[in-house]
Amino acid sequence: MHTHGLIELALRSGASLAGISDADALRMSPSHCETAQQTLPETARAVLVLALHHPMAKPDLDHWGGEGFGVVGIIYT
Repeated sequence: MHTHGLIELALRSGASLAGISDADALRMSPSHCETAQQTLPETARAVLVLALHHPMAKPDLDHWGGEGFGVVGIIYT
């Protein structure tokens, strides 16, 4: 599947925003550096990034996958 098709699939599936990020840019981000649970394999070149808009009154939706995790899953390319 091409990048555009993957992003379109994510949006049709309920993501508010979707995009592809360079894996090296994510590896250097503050949240990645501070959270050992969000490690990327050395071989990952790109990451599908999803966002879900939610009410401010539901901050638990920031932690898909449980407390301490910021994502439900990661697709590596």
